[in-house]
Amino acid sequence: MARLSVALLLLFAMCAFIASPALARRSTRRLNSGYPKKGSSDSSPSTSSPYPSGGSPSSGSSPSSGSSPSGSSPSSSTPSITVPPVISSPSPVTIPPVTSTPSGGYGGYGSRSGMGTSGFFGRNPARIPKILSLVSTIAKLFGPRLLKFFAGRKPPSILGALKDQSPMPLSSLAREATASLINSYAHKDFPLSTSQVVSQFNDALETSQTAAQQALKFQQLNEGV
Repeated sequence: MARLSVALLLLFAMCAFIASPALARRSTRRLNSGYPKKGSSDSSPSTSSPYPSGGSPSSGSSPSSGSSPSGSSPSSSTPSITVPPVISSPSPVTIPPVTSTPSGGYGGYGSRSGMGTSGFFGRNPARIPKILSLVSTIAKLFGPRLLKFFAGRKPPSILGALKDQSPMPLSSLAREATASLINSYAHKDFPLSTSQVVSQFNDALETSQTAAQQALKFQQLNEGV
């Protein structure tokens, strides 16, 4: 009986020894089944990122390069400067002869006697009315606006303006306006009054072109005497 008991114990021990490796392998597989396999992309526990996909803040989260308000910095372009054109010296005035004059009898306006031109009064100063011969300069006749054109120089006298044969606009205007002013005193039928001659003279001082144009008009009127 004792021998039988010992034999059973030995048999049981052998069975337990044989079965223990298989149990150990089964336990290991059961434990390993809860972890990812080696080399898997899930080997480290996943951590949720506080940012959207890409792992970094969106590129739009940083201030845009154009986020500064427009116009905050002064414009780099320089302001345009308008340079006034250079005024060239006036060209000499060529005054053509009068082709037609108003009709009139002998000695009246339109007779073309030649006794009302600037050349006539320049050669015959005695024909200038005495009231005008007392005037020292033409600035006394036409007003102080004329003074700025002489740059501190004394304006010419009436006789000096009549004898100035320069073709320049101002000289031509002064010469023919002086003759027209004399005609307004000397000839009652002259088309312009004294005040009209003075007014048209000052209006013509605006530019060289207007001075030349008015000089021609005065000359045509003077040649009609």
